[in-house]
Amino acid sequence: MPPPSEAFVGRARELAEVEALLARGERLVTITGLGGIGKSALAQRVSAGDLDVVLCDLDDATSVEALADVVASSLDAGPGGKTRGTSWPARAIAARGPLRLVLDPLDRVPGAAARIAEWLAAAPELVVLAVSRERLQMAGEIAYEVGPLATDDDAIALFVDAARAQRHGYAPSDDERRVLAEIVRELDRVPLAIELAAARLAVMGPAALLHRLRSRFEILRRPGRGGRHGALEASLAWSWEILEPWERDVLAQCTVFRGGFGIDAAEAVVVTSAPGAPAVIDVVAALRAKSMIRAQSIEHGELRLSLYESVRAYATRGVGEGARDLEARHAKHFVEQAELWAASVETRDGDEARARLALERENLLAVVERILGRGTVSARIAELALRALVALAPVLSVRGPLELYARHLERALEVTAGSGADPRLQARGLLVRGALRRQRGDVTGAERDLGEALVLAHHTGDAAVEAHALLAVSRIAAQRGDLERASSAIDRAIAIGDPGAAARGWIARAALGRARGDREATRDALERARARAGRSVQLEGTIRRRLALVELSDGRLDDARAHLAVARELAGALHDRRGHAVARALCGLADHLEGRVDGAERAYRDAIAELATGGFVTLEAIVAGLLGVVHAERGDRAEARLLVQGARAALEDGDAALEVFFTCVLARIETLAGRDAAARALLVAARARITSATDASLWTLVDAVEASVGSALERDASASLAMTLIARLRAPSARSQPPERADALRIGDAGSWFRVGDGARVELATRKPLRRILDRLALEHASAPGRAVSWDVLIEAGWPGEKMRADAGAHRVRVAISTLRKMGLRDVVKTVEEGYLLDAQVPVVRG
Repeated sequence: MPPPSEAFVGRARELAEVEALLARGERLVTITGLGGIGKSALAQRVSAGDLDVVLCDLDDATSVEALADVVASSLDAGPGGKTRGTSWPARAIAARGPLRLVLDPLDRVPGAAARIAEWLAAAPELVVLAVSRERLQMAGEIAYEVGPLATDDDAIALFVDAARAQRHGYAPSDDERRVLAEIVRELDRVPLAIELAAARLAVMGPAALLHRLRSRFEILRRPGRGGRHGALEASLAWSWEILEPWERDVLAQCTVFRGGFGIDAAEAVVVTSAPGAPAVIDVVAALRAKSMIRAQSIEHGELRLSLYESVRAYATRGVGEGARDLEARHAKHFVEQAELWAASVETRDGDEARARLALERENLLAVVERILGRGTVSARIAELALRALVALAPVLSVRGPLELYARHLERALEVTAGSGADPRLQARGLLVRGALRRQRGDVTGAERDLGEALVLAHHTGDAAVEAHALLAVSRIAAQRGDLERASSAIDRAIAIGDPGAAARGWIARAALGRARGDREATRDALERARARAGRSVQLEGTIRRRLALVELSDGRLDDARAHLAVARELAGALHDRRGHAVARALCGLADHLEGRVDGAERAYRDAIAELATGGFVTLEAIVAGLLGVVHAERGDRAEARLLVQGARAALEDGDAALEVFFTCVLARIETLAGRDAAARALLVAARARITSATDASLWTLVDAVEASVGSALERDASASLAMTLIARLRAPSARSQPPERADALRIGDAGSWFRVGDGARVELATRKPLRRILDRLALEHASAPGRAVSWDVLIEAGWPGEKMRADAGAHRVRVAISTLRKMGLRDVVKTVEEGYLLDAQVPVVRG
């Protein structure tokens, strides 16, 4: 067989594994997989160039007679003449001695297995490498399934190789590679789909191609080329036609699932009504054997089933009039299961319950989006969406994306409010929204939701909701410095006796102990929390992070790092994005306290990126503020101001102690810049934020910073973490202050004005959406240069709390960006696939 000429990318592992099967003496190996997955390319590459390998192209063979004829014709390339007939190949094969036949494809040849068995029996030295979408069901057969390309990098490499046939020398930029990664994921990393999509680069760019992939089959055609490789749709159409009627019906119904499904879900959701149809489990097994359903092993030996997106797009056409009933069965099954798992989250099996919820996250969000996306929806139907969202809280609250979750929850609560919906469900929904609002910095809204949840929970006797709402209230009170109110709420929560709230109550007590500077009480409370946490990995991770904070406060940095290593491992196992990012930020704080500012910066930036992905905006701003301290320590006051101001703004209605800390940092920065009056004004604001119940060390911190105005700032061995960080800020040498560049963008406080280079100052004080959007872009520029801000984040920045349709919001952002450009930022504000950003090459200066 001559060496194949087509590109072969990303299949080194598969090639080695098939060759290993043949090397150990297997005589019948069938390469199976979805049409277009790369079976033929793999078969051709196995022992490519070997003299005893014969490729038999069976594209047009639809009978055993045609199969025999093709094999006979292929063998005529050697000695043996032009003899024909079905018995001839067996004799000719036996006469050839060592021989490997590559039979590609065998899908359309009924009865092929019996004929191949005859040849194997007649020719002891024959090896058959078959290519088929399903196994041949023969004795001694080894089936090797080919899946998608293993990595995005492999898929991108194939895309680029195929694109160069249309655009010679094509070399994607970094931005284009990010788009290509989205394209290949959209295509399930299926080689034929990738090659067909890449051919479109002859007439469009990657971004346009990604957009048009929604009309999947129109874009995935190869004009002018026939055969099974001509188009993905043609390949799927043939696969669809050879299915039994009940197989087509079940496959169409399986398109309702998102993110995969288990066989139990298939049996609960899919129904078969065709006469003579086997049980659902048997039909699913048949579809799996025919490569129309894929399977992946997950924990505990379970199989997770799913559809390739191209198969889903094609099979959806077969759903027909039963779509609404199918969606209703899907919703009923997953919401009921999710509620059972959510009820177990605070038990000894809580981590397993969380894992189950996480596994079915996409199915549950699909339920929500189908219901809430219908326009006008009744309260009864919306209640089902609210049930799904409440059940998802243990997962989405720590993984995100919070923005999407909050938007869905807002809509579901709005539709069900005052409609006679189950008050217990309303209470749980309000509790979840209150917690989300607190995480996103809307503390006033959070208090309102939690107050309503408490009233409803008390009236309905829902002890769990009442206890958790009280704990949430205690966190807000503690953040605002009202430690007595916080303590009272914790006492009431623990007294209710809800098992799930007990450990969290003691964690809350530990936070109070730390706020009061009582380290022994903090340690004791955390040990009590651990005793009540049972086997919960989630709670153990939280406790480890709190213990790390205690160790950091005591200067035991190595002990803190040991706790954080465990916390990060636990968070990673649970895919707890928030917990993992917080632990990473605390690792950065440990480095920072030790004077390792490069390590601190890396850790802070890692945490910021992770928090931004999940939508944890307040935590992101806090860590960005710590990054600002690093900038200030290096003498980069402009970046420091920007980041620290962002942290202060995020904490205006939140954590008083942290806001006081960042206000003191900002005051110290102003002192180092020689702006003593500005520093003193900030310290007045800091004092106003401290209440009588707040940790007394805050007064000490403000006093120390105030005493240092115009002079150096010293610290003693017993200083707080905050004091330790601020004391690191020293007046830099003149050499460390680079001159401001002529093209620098200077921005006023909170985006109130801007000036580019030596140009005129442009006022934005009265144009609130514009200044907020500019301020948000500047904050992103400081914390992650080159990273874009999405349009939905800019909507929230420009018009906080305002409800609007997504398309209307996107239009507002486009108009605002256009206006800023016309006002002088045309060369500074850039549009990219992910949103908008300030040019990373342009320095941004505050004040």
